[in-house]
Amino acid sequence: MGQLDPGTREPFGTAAAAEGQDLALVAGVALPTRYPVAPTGPAVTRTRGPSMRQPARWVTSTSFIALCLAACSGAGGTTPTAVPPTGTAPAGTAAASSTPPTAPTPPASLAPASATVAFGGGVTGVAPGVQVDCDNPSLGGLDITLFGSTTTAGVATTITITGQSVTVTLDSGAGATFVARTFKGTGVTGFDATKGVHLDGPLTEVTSSSKPGLLPAISSITGTVDCGDQVAGSSTITLSGTAPEGAVTGPMDPVRVDCDPNAKPPYVHAIGIIKVGSTPVLTVFQANPTGFSVFVAPTATTPQHFFTNTDPTAVTLSATGGHVSGTATETGTTNTVQVSGDLVCGVVNP
Repeated sequence: MGQLDPGTREPFGTAAAAEGQDLALVAGVALPTRYPVAPTGPAVTRTRGPSMRQPARWVTSTSFIALCLAACSGAGGTTPTAVPPTGTAPAGTAAASSTPPTAPTPPASLAPASATVAFGGGVTGVAPGVQVDCDNPSLGGLDITLFGSTTTAGVATTITITGQSVTVTLDSGAGATFVARTFKGTGVTGFDATKGVHLDGPLTEVTSSSKPGLLPAISSITGTVDCGDQVAGSSTITLSGTAPEGAVTGPMDPVRVDCDPNAKPPYVHAIGIIKVGSTPVLTVFQANPTGFSVFVAPTATTPQHFFTNTDPTAVTLSATGGHVSGTATETGTTNTVQVSGDLVCGVVNP
C-alpha cells in the first residue's frame, strides 16, 4: 500500500504518484491528486485540467485539480465506478431537505490571490498564472499550496508552504515517463495561511520514490504569496461510517470548500480533516448531480479508502454550495459512510 511522506507530502510506495496536477488516472479512473494521494496498483497516468482560480491554466490536470474526484479502492477492494468530478442537479431531481446558505463574499478591497516565485539553479521560476490555494488543511496544520508551470518547458511544480518550511516538487512526464525531484528549505517569514508569506532561502534535495530523470536541480527560492480575497468557505458536513481500522467520523475540521458553478457540469469540493478510529486523516469530498464521493487519504498507520454514492437525490447543488444526505459505499468491502450537511463555497472559480 502506498503512503504519504509526512515531510514532503509526496507519495511513496509501488506507484509513481504525481504531485502538482489536478487529476491522475489509475486504471483509467480519476484520482484527486491536487491534494496528493498515493494510489496503489497500476502506474499513474497524469492529466491536467483547469486551474481552480485561473481559467484553463492547464488544459490536459491536485490538485485538487480542479479538485476532480473518483478513485481507486482501499485495501482489499477493487476499483470502484468513478463518480464524475463535476455536476449540477438536473431539473426534476428530488431536492434534499436543506437549502445551501449564502456563500461568503470576499472583501471587495482585496485583489485575487497571486504569487511571484523565482528559483536559483536550473529552473528560474514559476510561470505566470500560478494557482494559489491558501488556508489549505493538512495533517500538519494549515498551509499554502501553489500549483503551476515553471519557466522551463514541460516542467510543472507544486510548492507547499508551512510556517516552518517550503517544499518544492518539480515534475514532468506521465505514467511510465513520470519523473520528479523534491527540494526543501526553511526560508519562510511572515507566514499566515490566510494572508500570505515571504520566501527567501536555500533549498536542499530530499529523497523521494520518484525517478529524477533529467529534471534540473534548484538551489534556492525567493518570492511572495498574497492570499488576496480568498476565503476558506465552511461546512456542516458530518461523516459517520465504518472501516477495519475503526469508526469513520467527522465533521471536517478544518475545511476548505471550493466550487465551480460554471463548469459543465458544476461541482462542490472540500478538503478537510476527519478521524478513522483515533487517527486524524486528510479527506477529499466532492458532490455532483450523480451523487458524491469521499476519499480518505492514507497515513502511516491507516490505508486509503474511497466511498461513492450514485444517488442523485442525495445531492442538491447551487451556485454557492450544496446540501448532501446519503450513504456511500466502498466497492469490494462492507465499509460504508453516512454523509449529511451543507457546504458553503469559499473560492468560487470563474
